[in-house]
Amino acid sequence: MPRTWLSASGLSLCMGSLLLCIPGAMAQEDTGSSAPVAPDRIGAASALVELLEESEHAQLMRDFNDPERHGWSFFPARRTSLRIGDLDDEERAALVDFLKVALGENGLNRVREVCAVEPVTDRGGGVVTGPNEYHLTFFGPISSTEPWGWRLEGHHIALNQTLVGSKLIAVTPSFLGSAPVRNADGLEPLGREIRLARFCVEQLDGDLREQVVEEDVPREIVTGMNVDWEQPRRQGASLAELPATIQQQLRLLARTHASVHADDAVRTFLASWDATDPAKIHFVWFGPLTEKGPHGYRLQGPEWVMEYVNHQGGANHVHTVWRTLEGEFIPIASR
Repeated sequence: MPRTWLSASGLSLCMGSLLLCIPGAMAQEDTGSSAPVAPDRIGAASALVELLEESEHAQLMRDFNDPERHGWSFFPARRTSLRIGDLDDEERAALVDFLKVALGENGLNRVREVCAVEPVTDRGGGVVTGPNEYHLTFFGPISSTEPWGWRLEGHHIALNQTLVGSKLIAVTPSFLGSAPVRNADGLEPLGREIRLARFCVEQLDGDLREQVVEEDVPREIVTGMNVDWEQPRRQGASLAELPATIQQQLRLLARTHASVHADDAVRTFLASWDATDPAKIHFVWFGPLTEKGPHGYRLQGPEWVMEYVNHQGGANHVHTVWRTLEGEFIPIASR
């Protein structure tokens, strides 16, 4: 077996994550009322950088305004930044420490789950995918006063953060995928999302369910990977049209998408959710409610979209993404 950065403890699901699959426990989730607290991301990033050899440092670091920063991708591809599989044990430990601070424990576990179900596959042309085939890029220099950022990227992972010091400024685009949807050990990295979304639709009756459900399933996430993208046509029903209990569950669904990032990012997003007119947040389900056949859903606010599409591979290949119209990659004030 090739060495991977997936520790045994990293593959276990914490009880907090499991609660997201249990409808009766949903109302006990965090309300987002506490003020965001920025952990020491700049210290953890610097600790990792200090361990790297000169050649590794050159692979890791890019200028903050490097055009590559906007060229994010979740496709199988040849990448030139720092490959996780090339790190030694000490460097791997520092990487895990950084991601634990940058993404939080839950976010790190979510990344590990995606890596764990990703099979080692030779795609041809020198492109290989698998648990070690993810790349890290810092867009810097790491600074306490100026914007800097980082990205973890590979097949089915593309996570971006922009910061000033240790404070998050932006956390989108954020992409996670999974193929297969569930591996032989029963690990399903994106199972929380789809079970919660399906549960919401199943609680609706008659005309309201018909309004929320669309027969045609998108073949792919519609917001794509372009820097400039447009809001898709609003479909389904607004929160204002849905029962209060379903509104709460959809808030938790949005929280689940955001939770690949640390608590300060999640709480900032939820504060924005709570301040938004419910008539301006829409939810639509695509396809059948069974696990068979292509299906998915979309949550959409005035300035953001969260998508889930399972269409490829006989509905055994999931793509999810969280995008925002403003604030991706660089702070608005710096544009």
